[in-house]
Amino acid sequence: MTIVISLILFNAKTASATAVTIFHSMCGYPTASHADGFSNEEWRDIMRTIDSGSDPDIMQPRAVHYTLQSLWTLPSQEYWVIVDEHDRPLPTEWYYNCTGGTRGMLNEGDISYSWDDDSVYTATVINNPGLWTWGGMWHSLIRDWQDNIPLDFRAIFGPYVRAEYQGEVVELEIVVDNVSSPSNNTNLELSLELKDKNDITICSKTWTDLTSGPYPKIYTWSLDDNCRKSVALILWIIDRAQVGDSVSIDRIGLKTRVSDLAATPTEEQAFLWTYSWLMANYDSDTGMVQDRSGFKSGECENVAATAKAAKIAYYAYKKGHTTYDDAEAIMTKIADTLINVVPRGPSGVNTLWPHFTMNGGTQIAPNTEWASGDTAYAALDIITALQMLGDPEGQIAALEDFLRDIDWEALLLEDGSISHGYYYDGSPNPSGWKWFGMETIGVDWAYASATGNAAIMEPPPSYDGSGFVDNAQYPMVFSGLDRWGNNWDTYRNDMATTQIGWYCTPQHYNQYLCDTGLFGLSAAETPEADGYEAYGVGGRIPPNDGNGEVVVLHYSGVIADIRPAEAKHVWEVLRDGDGEFLQDRVVISPLNNMESMQVDKETGKCTINYLKGSWNLVLQAEGWAQIDPGVRNDVIAAIRDNMFLNTGYSLLKAHVVFDPWVYDVDKDGVISKTEALTAVVDYFDGLITKEQALEVIVLYFAT
Repeated sequence: MTIVISLILFNAKTASATAVTIFHSMCGYPTASHADGFSNEEWRDIMRTIDSGSDPDIMQPRAVHYTLQSLWTLPSQEYWVIVDEHDRPLPTEWYYNCTGGTRGMLNEGDISYSWDDDSVYTATVINNPGLWTWGGMWHSLIRDWQDNIPLDFRAIFGPYVRAEYQGEVVELEIVVDNVSSPSNNTNLELSLELKDKNDITICSKTWTDLTSGPYPKIYTWSLDDNCRKSVALILWIIDRAQVGDSVSIDRIGLKTRVSDLAATPTEEQAFLWTYSWLMANYDSDTGMVQDRSGFKSGECENVAATAKAAKIAYYAYKKGHTTYDDAEAIMTKIADTLINVVPRGPSGVNTLWPHFTMNGGTQIAPNTEWASGDTAYAALDIITALQMLGDPEGQIAALEDFLRDIDWEALLLEDGSISHGYYYDGSPNPSGWKWFGMETIGVDWAYASATGNAAIMEPPPSYDGSGFVDNAQYPMVFSGLDRWGNNWDTYRNDMATTQIGWYCTPQHYNQYLCDTGLFGLSAAETPEADGYEAYGVGGRIPPNDGNGEVVVLHYSGVIADIRPAEAKHVWEVLRDGDGEFLQDRVVISPLNNMESMQVDKETGKCTINYLKGSWNLVLQAEGWAQIDPGVRNDVIAAIRDNMFLNTGYSLLKAHVVFDPWVYDVDKDGVISKTEALTAVVDYFDGLITKEQALEVIVLYFAT
């Protein structure tokens, strides 16, 4: 075939046009021996033909192939990822690695494994049943190994991120701290293997100079195209080992390369990376989000995180990170599961959703609660999400009816607050939602929308000063005055100022955190991963800052809309390893999240929890999304345009008489054109009504 391109070239100076026809031939000849029936000799120097026996020849790219490829490749940046830095006990005690996957030991009958209580694992041969033996460790990368969900090394941000925003794994690294061989076993080998979901080896790399020293030795493996596939497991293996041989491994890492679109600006990077981690926890078959990446699918699902994931999928579509079809599929599947699958209870008592479910949302998780809070937050979030999308399957009405059908009277306590719900056995929880903060606002909002009544909320401070309480979007963080007279803009900024300067004050001073500008106290799993703590600056109870040593990453995200510079600074310091005390450690990367970090205020030693817990991921992603005025405006518009949501919002907002003269900013007694336009913008942003905007415009024409 010959390609013909016809162009009309127009000269603006002479007002003349010239027709040009360009012919591009295929520069070859027909032949029956080629699969496409045509031979193109000019392509033969780009690819090298490798004989593959009875199989089709292998086409191996030459250098010019990669040169040409680079000319059509978006600019990119590289980041190291830590798979395992061996700073936790062995897998028999600590099952998780640093990317959100799980790990285990190989051939424990022949190999004894030990940990130095710092950063090195040692594999020592204790039995050799034949000529030699082997051992090592395996790692899944993004979920529990039992789910058998691979990481695509060509698209590391997962199937819900468009190609132009993707990243890839380009190199592996393993650091050998020491090798000992009493028999001077020069045959001893170390290998890295990549396996697919069928346990078939995709690629491997072997090193044989282990016993020669010096140590530590850093071994790297640059991956070619044939190795960059969907990888379910990474294994490091010692082979051809004899009794007494021991190999000590310090860490295993990956080098990633991501598109500039996935790297800048910082707020977009923070949203995109967090969104991808969250969606790795999403099960498209059930519509539920696992509570954390290390849990087996169906083991424990988070209802409120599931609903909020629908909002975040919409934000990803709004930002161009995912397609409309993917966003719609995620959001409507989640809505369908919440409406038709998730149980309501306690049976015969009330119709709340559980906090946690299992088995695809079909059962309440054992020993958890029927939660009024999580019910309210989840229902408001999924309604808001569908409203933003246009409710393509007409699911909003069922969700509104679900909230109306709750027996709210049974939940009202004597002090006017709403009960937290019911325990697993169906008995009522006597605690009520009354302390100041968005947790109480969210429950009161659902109650007000469903009943037309308002419950109570105590004045500030909040109960514990935990950061998410001040800033969570349930379904939208408040702005301006609420019905109790609290100015949320002033309050949020004051609390952010307290948090930002926390570790520089004499009573909480931490030199390492202060000098690097790190901050963030909010509820999270501890850095030691031994429980959940409501970290905060204090309120009705004293502060909890982990003895002046803890930073929680999602806090900087939830204040990103009001303190963007400080929030971005935290992300950048942790991403880039800035700060001498970090010692170039990988803290956050395209595949590493930091749930929490402890920095010893005497020594600067870090303890990092790399958990990918869905609840804090949704808080983090939604907070970063709110920097985008387009996202904020869509949320505001959804609440304004949905009568159910607007009913609750109107009941919780302060009712003040509108004064159009507040737009006379220069106080000259005249509404100028600029001042009138400000009112118009505020109308479109949902801050004032159409009637109020018209009042300002009338004054503009009158003056």
